[in-house]
Amino acid sequence: MIPAKTFELRIVFLANNRSASEIFETKELVTSWLAGNGVESFVEGAIDDIYVDHRYDQSLNEFYQDMGGNLAPVSIYDYSLEYLADLKAKLLLAFPESIAVEDHSMDSQVWMEGWKEGFKPIFSEMFCIHPPWDKPAQPGLIYIDIEPGMAFGTGQHATTQICVRALENLESRDIQGKTCLDVGTGTGVLAIAAKRLGFAEVIGTDIDHLAVESSQYNCKVNQVEVHIMAGSCPEFWPDGREFLPVDFVIANILPIVLFRILPDLARVTKLGGKLLLSGILMEQLEEMTAAASLLGFSMVRSTELEGWGALLLEKRK
Repeated sequence: MIPAKTFELRIVFLANNRSASEIFETKELVTSWLAGNGVESFVEGAIDDIYVDHRYDQSLNEFYQDMGGNLAPVSIYDYSLEYLADLKAKLLLAFPESIAVEDHSMDSQVWMEGWKEGFKPIFSEMFCIHPPWDKPAQPGLIYIDIEPGMAFGTGQHATTQICVRALENLESRDIQGKTCLDVGTGTGVLAIAAKRLGFAEVIGTDIDHLAVESSQYNCKVNQVEVHIMAGSCPEFWPDGREFLPVDFVIANILPIVLFRILPDLARVTKLGGKLLLSGILMEQLEEMTAAASLLGFSMVRSTELEGWGALLLEKRK
């Protein structure tokens, strides 16, 4: 499944006699642009230590400053050199004077080994989400085997864990015989969990081609039937049939994307159906709730974990 080579597109932010706040503003614009152009997962050199050896006697602030503070680069990883070349051309066209873009490649096995140590099994009330190389013995739990590859979503992040808990807390009447759509499915972990809980039909969508491949693979490994489609909120099935609204919609996505696709999320949610939104910072919950209410959604409950929030909403009109 994993190609021999992994390619990196590293975005470097240029000082050009600009202030720290101006550089930071550029960085915000670039990461927002990436999210808006289908790049769902990217890493920041100062945080993920992909190519920097962090001295542990430093404070985080000292480390950040040593890395250049707001100049710390952002990297995108992909198996397709052609895809990254196209992305590079678009980035340089959009931000011609404020960034430089570098190309790198590495052996995929080196890349894989680099993050394996950080991918540990996650336990919830009903599930154990684990990588293929670390399956603990925990009787009574539902196991989900996730090979992340290059896609986002291993269950490690608080936003995914909130969604798992929300699914576990659903009543039987919200699951049995019901349909579920996971928008931005990533590795497919939430779609697989939904299917394992008993949803009659589960669909996962993602605009990232690597996520589509990864989620299809993980569904096969976990022996669940989930329809994986390229895209976001479908209007039609691949065979041309109209895509009808579903009973339960999950969207664990960056807030900038959630705000933009809320009308589409409303379109694919049945009247009386529920919408689970995650990936939201706590300070953004009120604004997100207000935006959803304008589209006919009412609050069922909100939850919080490690500074991240999730909303469970019901479509009432």
